[in-house]
Amino acid sequence: MARTRLETDAGASGAHGPCHVVLFHAYRDSENTSMRLYARHLGGALEQRGLAVEHVSPESLLPDRLHGVGLLSRLESLWGRFVRYPRIARRASGSIFHIVEQSQAHLVNWVDPRRVVVTCHDLILLALAAGKFRSAYRDPIATSIFRRSVRPLRRAAFVVAVSEQTQRDLVELLELDADRIDVIPPGLDATFRPRPEEREEARRRLGLDRPVLLHVGHTGFYKNIEGCLRILARLRHQGTDACLIRVGEPLRPAQRALMERLRLRPFVREAGRATIEELAQLYIAADLLLFPSLYEGFGWPPLEAMASGLPVVCSNAGSLPEVAGEAALMAAAEDEEELTRCVAEVLAQPAVAADMRARGVRAAARYSWDVTAARLAGVYERVLERA
Repeated sequence: MARTRLETDAGASGAHGPCHVVLFHAYRDSENTSMRLYARHLGGALEQRGLAVEHVSPESLLPDRLHGVGLLSRLESLWGRFVRYPRIARRASGSIFHIVEQSQAHLVNWVDPRRVVVTCHDLILLALAAGKFRSAYRDPIATSIFRRSVRPLRRAAFVVAVSEQTQRDLVELLELDADRIDVIPPGLDATFRPRPEEREEARRRLGLDRPVLLHVGHTGFYKNIEGCLRILARLRHQGTDACLIRVGEPLRPAQRALMERLRLRPFVREAGRATIEELAQLYIAADLLLFPSLYEGFGWPPLEAMASGLPVVCSNAGSLPEVAGEAALMAAAEDEEELTRCVAEVLAQPAVAADMRARGVRAAARYSWDVTAARLAGVYERVLERA
């Protein structure tokens, strides 16, 4: 059984098996669903293989209502990540220290680096700064902080990249030795599976009476929410009575203003943060996932959608060709005309949609937490041998 180590007893010692893995979560990972699920599922799969797993997951000192609000939240996050979390890490003991998210890579400096494995999901801010994709977004402070956070990846014994794209970025942008990197994709929650018999009931319960485009993710710059809105406007201008459901944090003021200018308010539903089962129901009820990201280090929503039997229309940026492959219809994120055509094709041609559903389910079947854990167990063995 996994044990959760709290800050108050982080230095406690005990009898551990031959490999005791300490999983360092992302700081305040309760706000980052994908990172929380990565750590939880990975820990469970490692336990199934007989490893002792301990989770270190510091919570914010701020009340929930202040998370993500103004300067105070940002300062607390910085203090928590760079002052409080290192103090906790310094008192941890184990065979392997696995940092499950690259923004916490500075913790390498507070434990034995010879026993550290870090999972890197993306280097998007560095990729933007290097001109690997175009965006009007610029935040030199955030980029500087991120660069400081990930630079210690060079000291880790081993780095796990979730995609070949992320591996290339690690080599190009951080100059890591490719021999110290392995590509090990994450697995997939078993909740996401085809359930066609539930579709009509799910649509009725959600009050859906027109074609539904679904977008899942936060509202950060590279998710290209603006592109989603413009594609929806194009579709409606062409006579397709479609709507968009957004899962994640609320639209930002500029995104909401664009929605108003495009007269889309009646056709955009903000579903907020969803549980796994609520998200699974939306994948069942929707007609396609629209995912025109400017860049992705992996891209969980397309994989979850494909596993659920939902057609995917996405950009060809970053890792998305790896993850979605031939199961999705793709175009450049900037080519909104072509992305609109792809969406219209899926909505208008049931045979195309059916073929995409079948190919998506087959492609998603390659992703398994059992396989991920088995490969990581091999990494741990190599790291321990060298240490």
